[in-house]
Amino acid sequence: MNSRNLFIFMFFAIGIALIIVLVLSISKSNSKENPGKCLILTQKNCSSGKVFDWNYQGKTYKLVGFRLSKGASVFAPRNGELVKTKAVEPFTGLYAAIRDLNDSTSTNIEFAGDLMFDKTQTVSVKDGNLIGTIGNTGVKEFGDYNLILFLTRKNPQGKGFITDINMLKQLFSSIIK
Repeated sequence: MNSRNLFIFMFFAIGIALIIVLVLSISKSNSKENPGKCLILTQKNCSSGKVFDWNYQGKTYKLVGFRLSKGASVFAPRNGELVKTKAVEPFTGLYAAIRDLNDSTSTNIEFAGDLMFDKTQTVSVKDGNLIGTIGNTGVKEFGDYNLILFLTRKNPQGKGFITDINMLKQLFSSIIK
């Protein structure tokens, strides 16, 4: 093979390799899920929740219940510390909470249900990080929801916690008025 043919062959091979890399990167970017307007789930799942009242220890909280498909992504809606552990009564499955350790008055973002994590340990997360997915273990919360979300903050009027209605409305304006 003379040098001219070798040059053409190498040029052709490099061109094919670049096309393959470009096609693979486009297909990867199209398949990556991103948080939707609610910042916690993909856009198609953000409006699928139902808001309901939950009475616990004499207080009423607003929770959001979801019926999500196996593998649905759950994202961190803000920076903070993510605690992941086995849920305790009255919840089942796994539990996760995102807290801002630098601001004790900030909203706690808590999840319970059929969650799947790579490890159950406390880690730092950044806004938009994938923190887990929905499993298919049969865990159900409050009927047939496989994910429960609650947003709480310290009660400015005294002890305990209250639902952060403003954040609930901000994240889930399509399902709460």
